[in-house]
Amino acid sequence: MTPLTANTIGVAAGLSGPWLHARILVHTTPYGQQPRRHCPHCGLQLIPVGWRGLLTALPASASCPSCRTPLGPAGWLVETLAAAIAAILTWRAGSWPLLGAWLWVGLFGVALALVDVAVTRLPNALTGTTAFGALAALTAGTLAGASPAALLRAVLAAAGLAVFYLVLVLLPGTGLGAGDAKLAPAVGLCLGYRSLDAVVAATITGTLLAAAYVTVMLARHRIRRIDAVPTRRSCSSAPSPRS
Repeated sequence: MTPLTANTIGVAAGLSGPWLHARILVHTTPYGQQPRRHCPHCGLQLIPVGWRGLLTALPASASCPSCRTPLGPAGWLVETLAAAIAAILTWRAGSWPLLGAWLWVGLFGVALALVDVAVTRLPNALTGTTAFGALAALTAGTLAGASPAALLRAVLAAAGLAVFYLVLVLLPGTGLGAGDAKLAPAVGLCLGYRSLDAVVAATITGTLLAAAYVTVMLARHRIRRIDAVPTRRSCSSAPSPRS
């Protein structure tokens, strides 16, 4: 992709910030509680129930239109992350089907990351939507003439990565929760479509970065060995095996 294409798509992705803010507001609730659809200060309903809620965006100011209470992270943060990630992914994508999957996972990844940092969980609604959207984009590309072998490799990589993380979740002392395993298929689809080497390299890199983060936080006495770190729990209706 050309720099002009990458920058154009990055700007367009930045405009999705208000919509991403709504997804973040809905799912930034403590483990076991219902999704949030009202302003936490004045009680104004911001997100309708049902399909209309899926299309709703919050004001660009990222604050309640009634009482001006800030709603989650600053607006500029979400927009900037969405634009930067989309531009980088566009620049690196080698095909339009892969770009569609990458952009879908990248934008939902912004919401997932901010929710994870805020309440230490990866909601099922977001991880499931992320994976199905990526699969739909790659499948549409295959139906339009892309290589079926690439799609098969992506599906196998998604399944393998999900099993790998599920095993880690079940092992004691890893600090991983079910949300990690549920996010793995989306990552496996996006990387496996390109190559299996990309899946292996990304998995190793992610593991090393997570270990470095935990090591630094332990050294600075910001967390204890028994504390949970982001991505510990999923948002299921029943407690996860590691809760």
